[in-house]
Amino acid sequence: MPNPDHVVTAEDVADATDQSVEMVARGWHELAEEQVDTEESESESTDRRRLFSED
Repeated sequence: MPNPDHVVTAEDVADATDQSVEMVARGWHELAEEQVDTEESESESTDRRRLFSED
């Protein structure tokens, strides 16, 4: 059973996938940026719905 307290590092992923730590870190950074963009887009959509639902 996996340990829920175990933290997976970029080095762990790099070792497991034969990638460089830099490549793993870049990938994670890109995913984080996409997540921020998605959250901002969802927030804007929610704001617009609130504006129109108040009419």
